[in-house]
Amino acid sequence: MKVAYCLRFLDIYEFLKNEFLLNVPFKISFKRSFYLPKWHPNADYRKEYVARKDLGGGVLRTFSHEIDLVINWFGNPTSVTGLTDKIGFLEMNTDDFAFFSLKMDNGLRVNYEMDLYSPQNINQGEAFTAKGKYTWNMDQVTYCSYEEEQEEVLFKSDSNALNNMYDKQLRDFISFINNYESRACSLEQATKSIEIIEAIV
Repeated sequence: MKVAYCLRFLDIYEFLKNEFLLNVPFKISFKRSFYLPKWHPNADYRKEYVARKDLGGGVLRTFSHEIDLVINWFGNPTSVTGLTDKIGFLEMNTDDFAFFSLKMDNGLRVNYEMDLYSPQNINQGEAFTAKGKYTWNMDQVTYCSYEEEQEEVLFKSDSNALNNMYDKQLRDFISFINNYESRACSLEQATKSIEIIEAIV
């Protein structure tokens, strides 16, 4: 069985996965924020699953894609520490804020901050390695070595990046049907994401 964690097929994250095989990070930080009423502007956010505890909502479960990315890149964590809270003004009875940290088997520390407040869609991260620092958002990846001060652009997303992501995911699904080969999230990996979430909430 496969689970549709689509970000595995986004070009910018495929690029980072390959970079981190060659230049292994010791610390990664993700920042994810978006104003919930803008999420689906034609719907009442108060009635959607994100805002409702009885439907399993909350910011942590909604932004679990970034948890799956790290599992895909580095495997399962050895420890999980964090918290969730309802601290904002939105009309919801689930968590609208999460702050947590994973420790990976290779010693890597991965930190996350998530909330539902930003008027602009924030989806960014940074990674520190023994050679320098990577910084990324949905548009590009930059890199700065410890010997330099100027960032270098390593990768720029295509204007059709999201469409390409879903196209590759669909092709992977067809490949799985035809020959049981897939890069998609396995049920075991998806279960690990849920276990991480349950350890925090």
